Amino acid sequence: MPTLVLGGGVAVVAVMVNQLLLFFLAEYMILSGGGDFLIILKSMLYHTDKQESVYCDHPYECGFVVFEK
Repeated sequence: MPTLVLGGGVAVVAVMVNQLLLFFLAEYMILSGGGDFLIILKSMLYHTDKQESVYCDHPYECGFVVFEK
């Protein structure tokens, strides 16, 4: 959500006020949120044969952990 608000929202405002520097800032915000989208993509593409799976944020590394039961 921060990527959409800070990136997309600022990009719309930059186009409306015709500010190139503000638009570059919006692009930077969108690219910075790429890791969030990567985690969402990895969790959507993860397949398991187990009935129950719990997705948790990893406690001390980047990414997430899947507990299967």
